[in-house]
Amino acid sequence: MDHTLIRRTNYDVSFKASSLGGLNKIDLSKLELLLAPVQAGTTGAMKLDDRVLGFTDGAQVTVQVREVTRVMIEKAFPWFTGTTGTAAIELSPPINSLLNQYAGALVLHPHDLAVDVITQDIEFYKALPIQPPISRDGMADDVWDLVFKIYPDVSKIAANTVSMYGRFKPAT
Repeated sequence: MDHTLIRRTNYDVSFKASSLGGLNKIDLSKLELLLAPVQAGTTGAMKLDDRVLGFTDGAQVTVQVREVTRVMIEKAFPWFTGTTGTAAIELSPPINSLLNQYAGALVLHPHDLAVDVITQDIEFYKALPIQPPISRDGMADDVWDLVFKIYPDVSKIAANTVSMYGRFKPAT
């Protein structure tokens, strides 16, 4: 084994094209495909295959951010419309809001690659922080878990040939 080829890297994360600053950990373990069984009448209850419908409703990405600033907090509440740095931030969007209107691109870029090398970026078309980072414990107050819910991009449904959720960006 060639130990010089082992990579140890994290992601740089941006939400709606704004950097989330320093990061400790990215958790993609809650991205689960929603599958429908493919069956045929002649084989009865036997499942022949699975058809991909998308992600389950619980699809989410957790980003552990550190060195949290006021601007980063404002970006974690995308319904914030006040004056940056001074206005109070509402804890939730207005009642009966559709959350997808606040969603935006969430891009994970390997930290050890140059900014213009996008061959290993992971991009989610529609993501929304649903668990704002406001908890404190007196020990690690500068490290917060920011949980993003992943939504489908409904504009891609008609194409039926591309993912509605995101992609690994191709090399340019």
